[in-house]
Amino acid sequence: MTRRLFVARAINQLSIAWVLIFGAIFLVTLVTSSSAFGIDARIYVEATRTWLAGGDPWSIQDTGVRFGAPPTSLLAFAPLAWLPNAAVERLVPILGAAALGFAIARTKAGWWWLLSVPALEGVWVGSLDPVAIGLVAALPLSGRASLPASVLGAAGAIARIFAVVPLFVLGHRRALAILLGVVVLSAPFLPWGLFVSRLPELGRLFADETDGGKGVSRVPWLIVPTVVALIAIGRRDGAWLAVPALWPSSQLHYGILALPAASPIFAAFAASPLEAPLALGAIGVAVVRAIEGRLDPWSWVPSRWRPQGEP
Repeated sequence: MTRRLFVARAINQLSIAWVLIFGAIFLVTLVTSSSAFGIDARIYVEATRTWLAGGDPWSIQDTGVRFGAPPTSLLAFAPLAWLPNAAVERLVPILGAAALGFAIARTKAGWWWLLSVPALEGVWVGSLDPVAIGLVAALPLSGRASLPASVLGAAGAIARIFAVVPLFVLGHRRALAILLGVVVLSAPFLPWGLFVSRLPELGRLFADETDGGKGVSRVPWLIVPTVVALIAIGRRDGAWLAVPALWPSSQLHYGILALPAASPIFAAFAASPLEAPLALGAIGVAVVRAIEGRLDPWSWVPSRWRPQGEP
């Protein structure tokens, strides 16, 4: 057992070193040669202004990238619609970096996450993913959440709809109820009908823009081993890893949602040139947890159905 723990610890330490080295190189590349700073924030706020003016928000594009988020994301950017683009481009990355810092402190994931590729890319492009993980991190990893934490968790799912997955899997019913209430109350004035009608087109467009994504949608034969890995990892951490690994056309910054699982091996795979790195990252987490003897597949099963002796 001691040897196995030594191997697992060595893998984790090497993974952190790789994340830091590659992250530093990636950050320099972003600062010196990337023109994508704030592009997501710019697209989202332009889509929001178009919606508020009575137009089609899904007609908005910037440098060939189309707006494709669900209507709830328009609510998140509505308070920023009056600001000039230059201000929004800077404000959203600042908010994202602050939210990311809060999430790391809250979950004790490790400050090396700041140099992970998902975090750097998410903050740089002005994605709402860092903001969403900061809001959802207000919820406890287990147990009943307070009303303020539930409101923040629901706000995280409004900003990025895929955050509803860990809310549902981890049983945060109050946050889900608040989210449902917001969706119902906003339905009369949000363009849900237009979104649903454009969904097949947007799905194809998004798959083309992301070249199949970084999760299992790029390598379909990985679906089964990835699902098996998520089940083996256990309900608590599998809930956070599921979105980046399984979401259709998953992008690298979706990996931010894996932060509460606090896995260096996942972040290391996200910084690799492999196909479907986020799905492979989830499988890598399962392998390291198996070496450590920390797999927890029975956590998905109600306690009354578990074998005697399983916690």
